[in-house]
Amino acid sequence: MTDAILRDLRHAVRGLIARPTYALITVMTLALVIGAATAVLAAVSATLVRPLPFPYGERIAQLFLMPPGQSEWTARNPLSLGVFLRFRQNLKQVESVEGLWARERALGGRPSLSR
Repeated sequence: MTDAILRDLRHAVRGLIARPTYALITVMTLALVIGAATAVLAAVSATLVRPLPFPYGERIAQLFLMPPGQSEWTARNPLSLGVFLRFRQNLKQVESVEGLWARERALGGRPSLSR
């Protein structure tokens, strides 16, 4: 069995030496695929497998407003600051409620009047 493996290996090496462009493309493709798989696995590990980097990460919840009669996840809307402040003020059995809003910024043009 080892003789057959060595014979196949010698045959493969001779074929790669005879076609160096094919060998280079094959090695580069393998490197690209291995690198992409490593990056995907690292992202999955960092976001889904490892716990969050602060205590009680399992107690975090994300809040959205749903239009009346809608049950689709895509119909959700973020809380406005006013709704969030009223929500936080009326909660009695929660230790802490914090908010985070992403804002779009324009790099040029006239500044908007709303803030």
